[in-house]
Amino acid sequence: MNILLSKPSQTIKEIKKQLEIPLYIKRRLPLRIDTLIRWGSLREADCVDEINSVKAIKLSSDKLKCRKVLAEAGIPVPHLGEDRFPCIGRFRYHSGGKNFFVCQTPYDVERAKRNGAVYFQQVYPKGKEYRVHIGKNSNGEFKVILYSEKVGDKMGGIIWNHDIGGFEFIHLGRGERRLDIIELAKKTIETLGLDFGAVDIGSNPIYPDYPKCVVFEVNTAPALEGYSIQKYVQYFEELLDDSL
Repeated sequence: MNILLSKPSQTIKEIKKQLEIPLYIKRRLPLRIDTLIRWGSLREADCVDEINSVKAIKLSSDKLKCRKVLAEAGIPVPHLGEDRFPCIGRFRYHSGGKNFFVCQTPYDVERAKRNGAVYFQQVYPKGKEYRVHIGKNSNGEFKVILYSEKVGDKMGGIIWNHDIGGFEFIHLGRGERRLDIIELAKKTIETLGLDFGAVDIGSNPIYPDYPKCVVFEVNTAPALEGYSIQKYVQYFEELLDDSL
């Protein structure tokens, strides 16, 4: 039996419907599992093969530890620390623009700590932001599942999301993709030990003394719709066919 293991979300319900394999969220897991696809889930399970391990998902979800591991591997990330302003205070575990503290002074840093921030990173003055979905195929090679650029009203400031600047992801074709961004995304997924994931990358800094591009974070259960879901279903179908 091949199954999906996930936290509840509309995305995974749609993937399940198109993929036509059982979805387990809170139900008791079957005794026999051939291939297990983890969509951000940390539940233990006995299986022959699994796509994304508990260990890799835990590492990717711990934003502070994840950044340190990436930095040690030579992957550019925003400068960690509260010594360069403006900086951003974050919780160890977070998603999107939640629990996001912009600090301009040491006083702001102390206030962010009182509100639960446990790590700080220098603001990367991005001119562009991409989300690159990477997956490992049955041969162990990494490929692009989906390549998207975040577009919206950049005058909204540091936080680029739908509520503030009306930001949305648009999907880019092969001829519009940057090879350096793709290679950075592939190396990130490989370094974290993931089989698939969505890598958020900032690039084109408006000041010249910043890295050309940096990895912000990796999502192992990204919110998808429409075309994005179809691309993931196609990816999983290929893996399951190869496993037979």
